[in-house]
Amino acid sequence: MAPEHSGRTELPLQYFLENEYQSLIEIFHWVTNLAASVYTDTTAIVPPEAGYASTTISPNHLLAQEFLLNFKRSSLDLTVPAGVAGYFDFPARSSLTLRPHREEEDGAAGRIVKLPPYQNVNASLGVTVRARRSRRQFSDRAMPLRTLSTILYYASGVTGELPLVSEDNDLQWPSYALGSPGLAQATAASSGGGLNPVSLYLVVERVEGLTEGTYVYLPSTHSLKRLRAADEQIREEHRALGQSWGPNLDPSTVGVAVYYVYSVYENARKYGDLGLLFAAIEAGEMAAHIHLISTATNVGSSDLGGWEKVPTERFLGLDGLSKQLIHATVLGMAV
Repeated sequence: MAPEHSGRTELPLQYFLENEYQSLIEIFHWVTNLAASVYTDTTAIVPPEAGYASTTISPNHLLAQEFLLNFKRSSLDLTVPAGVAGYFDFPARSSLTLRPHREEEDGAAGRIVKLPPYQNVNASLGVTVRARRSRRQFSDRAMPLRTLSTILYYASGVTGELPLVSEDNDLQWPSYALGSPGLAQATAASSGGGLNPVSLYLVVERVEGLTEGTYVYLPSTHSLKRLRAADEQIREEHRALGQSWGPNLDPSTVGVAVYYVYSVYENARKYGDLGLLFAAIEAGEMAAHIHLISTATNVGSSDLGGWEKVPTERFLGLDGLSKQLIHATVLGMAV
């Protein structure tokens, strides 16, 4: 007879041997044994656990471990300090204050959609954090454009300005060619060195007042740059990519797919290999903000892990070298 269940319980030996011993042995075996094989390099499919366990016998597996062992090897490695030092110089500081001009040039090309003002979200932070869930079922309602504007602003919009150059301390200013000393922009998600190497690319299918297509968010002007409009072929191509997102997510119900694109050289020049780690942290902070604001505005959201990297990069028009896809999130009006 089984004892009354109330958490962990001291069992009679005979009951344990007859009813639970085998299950516990299986759990113990799983926890303490990882498959390792000398054939790891030539096997067609290598499960993650085999790749992890085989790092001792193969130089080609679990590259994440290789990265973690080498991105900051010791205090004697002066790669990052040397890169950081260069960003205290006048040319580097002034270039950061001039970055918003790139968006002004995009605006002149006529492909800019100015977003409406974002909403002031007054929801309780504690309540919102506790209510957040990954949602993969969406209604067929279109997302209000102002709601999308709000989500993007709180994800990576400009929330303040910082002085990096001074007419008093920098003899090169003022400059008639470059204008008065500018201000560097601070964004909603923190970014290593304020370099903001992660951009948000959007594939829009269901947003009120916004043409279906592919866009990139421009934080400085709080606007979207249209990369290409969607036709039936493009729509089906993107939905085909969505077949890898998981069995419980219908790509045709997604209102907006958000792709986090890392521009490698935006921060690798300063941080070297460490730049990748900073980009991943930045993307994670953006995603966290997106989920919290989505929760507060009745939008469903879910991160994706099953996206296909190379085909999706091609769809977005990325070269896959200087610009790399590192994360993805889907949005839709909550059911």
